[in-house]
Amino acid sequence: MSGFVQLHCHSTWSLLDGAITAEELPELAARRGYEAVALTDHDSLLGAVRFTRAARKAGIKPLYGAELTLERGAGSAGPQDREDNHVTLLARNATGYGNLCRLITKSHLTNGRDGLGHTAESKRGTPRIHYADLVERAEGLFVLSGCGRGAIARLAASGRVNQAIELASRWRSDLGGDFRIEVFDHRGYGHRTLRDRLLGVAKNSGVPAVATNDVHYASPGDAATHEVLHAIKHIVPLSRTQTLRSTSEYYLKDPDEMRELFFDASEAADETMAIAEACDFELDLASYHFPEFPIPGGETPNGCLTRRCNEGARRRFDRVTRAVEERLTHELQMIFKLGFASFFLLVADIVDHVRMNMGIRCACRGSATGSLVCFVLGISDVDPIRYDLLFERFMNTRREELPDVDLDVESHRREEVLDYIAKAYGAEQTAICCMVDTFRARMAIREVGKALGIAPDEIDLVAKAFPRIRARAIPQAIATLPELRDSNLQAGQLEQLFELCFGIDGFPRHLALHPSGVILSSPDLADRVPMQESFQGFTMLQADKDDVE
Repeated sequence: MSGFVQLHCHSTWSLLDGAITAEELPELAARRGYEAVALTDHDSLLGAVRFTRAARKAGIKPLYGAELTLERGAGSAGPQDREDNHVTLLARNATGYGNLCRLITKSHLTNGRDGLGHTAESKRGTPRIHYADLVERAEGLFVLSGCGRGAIARLAASGRVNQAIELASRWRSDLGGDFRIEVFDHRGYGHRTLRDRLLGVAKNSGVPAVATNDVHYASPGDAATHEVLHAIKHIVPLSRTQTLRSTSEYYLKDPDEMRELFFDASEAADETMAIAEACDFELDLASYHFPEFPIPGGETPNGCLTRRCNEGARRRFDRVTRAVEERLTHELQMIFKLGFASFFLLVADIVDHVRMNMGIRCACRGSATGSLVCFVLGISDVDPIRYDLLFERFMNTRREELPDVDLDVESHRREEVLDYIAKAYGAEQTAICCMVDTFRARMAIREVGKALGIAPDEIDLVAKAFPRIRARAIPQAIATLPELRDSNLQAGQLEQLFELCFGIDGFPRHLALHPSGVILSSPDLADRVPMQESFQGFTMLQADKDDVE
């Protein structure tokens, strides 16, 4: 390990707070001399898949975590504490990652489906957990006491050092040997004093100290982008956001800079390497996780699919010809080789129930109509032999994507189908993937313009002048589009607006429910992906369609 590891880093998936993408973080960390780096977004593992792939590409060890919010008074010095308190968690192993997923789910869900056996009480959009939940799910997790908004840091900052020591001792007793005092120095007013007090709390409570930097952006010059995000998030003018961040030190400092900050407390810097070394978990992106599907006693998924296909072929064809037999054998061999027998049984079961039991029209489209297996199972009504359709367009050994069976159902009865799937296959293995709304030119202009205090009518006029393009394409659009070429958009008065828009181009703004991305997985789904509640009340995965795949 290099001389330091950043254990507290936010990406753009800390919505409207982080200004580094999950893909950029490992690459940037590797360039600055790190051998490992942690992703610890607010109440979220939304960037986990992208972070994993980027870390592998950069040759750097990924550490998985999150910054969660404890309910006010939870685990603090007493009920008089009226503040919500942050805590930083890092997954030490697979058990810890599963507990992290379930804690995040617990913090988001309001309908009682928390996977913890408790009734969830969070308000949608303000995720919170109770201290008791953290204690219950602490196995496999390094628990850091949190940033400046952590309970122990708040006590120390206000001069209640003895209470901070008592609280640290209580947390160590409750949470075990993997609890640490998080120590930081962002070079602002009072920051060094707080750092020294936190080091004293660690020494007097017998809890190891660990140094962090609460990273939110790549370099000091990106502090302005971070301020813009805060202005948008809190709906305040940009001129007032300085009260949120008094310095530009929340960037990814290199190991030497961090060592210099803690020159007199090298043990806190050394602890970052010890924690990174102890973390032994990496997200598995290669395995399939099929839902539990009821199969008649004694049959395997392959045997059950073969039987049902042969039965279906006799129903579909007046005479099962040699061409049908050979094509069916070929497709089944491919399905068995790729391990998708359970997948086809599952889709056929859903289609049968929707059509026969619910009386809802259901049609298959796309490349799946080239499959004879889909035809004889009743998933598709198109005979691929009659119309000479290729199965290989749907499935082949060189295609890395999952088989894509597109099913259209009557739009006004879609929610009936979603409810049936959730009830039939169980809440523990059913959810819907999310969609991500990102900042493009129009949205960025509207939001940044509002933060800059530009008159609403003027913002609206400028935003409507642009087509639906990326924010970074604004200069090119002004220079090349005939309808913009003769405008006064490049006169200079909007230069600051456009520059700030470039900085947030492509950043996620908020999440929405995918219109058709229903997820059926194995019963341990909640141990692999956190869930939260959509506006419509459906359970939504913290993963979009690409991450799901």
